[in-house]
Amino acid sequence: AAALGVDRGAYLKFNFCLTAEQQLEQLRRLVKPAPDLLPIGIELVTPTVDQPKGSVQLGCYQRMGTTAAQDEILKLAAAIRATWGKTPMLVGNRYNLSILTDARSDTYMLQLNAYGDQGTISDRLNLGGRNPWTMWQYSGSLNVPGIGSKATGEVFFGTLAQYDEFRRGERNVALSAVQ
Repeated sequence: AAALGVDRGAYLKFNFCLTAEQQLEQLRRLVKPAPDLLPIGIELVTPTVDQPKGSVQLGCYQRMGTTAAQDEILKLAAAIRATWGKTPMLVGNRYNLSILTDARSDTYMLQLNAYGDQGTISDRLNLGGRNPWTMWQYSGSLNVPGIGSKATGEVFFGTLAQYDEFRRGERNVALSAVQ
């Protein structure tokens, strides 16, 4: 991807059974800091028993509680910012972001995963609170030549100049744009 000039980055799925420090160490082993990487994403999914490893994650989440989970997510996000020098994105659907983030998360960018035909686009994209989405991942059934018919699309909230700022990861670009 780098040789082709394609923007690229990494994300990890938040693990409710590991501390922020343990997750940071795993990420450090896999992703070396590089100035041309996009900001790292932290995928937030409230566990359920029907997900892979869901019962284990659900047990850890229930023991931890939502407030402690939010605290650990913020610790991990701060540690990622300190290690990679870029403001990370918190990634999830509207439900998961509403449960696992709060006003303390406004310093971090959001990637909203919203798919399907339910409701209007405005309904799917409205997060509540003051922190807007920076990236919107949609579909899952796009037909992209060379990739296939089950690709997802991404929309960036902003201008090309703001996208350059996003790539540098200096701050929450979307929140700055709406203030």
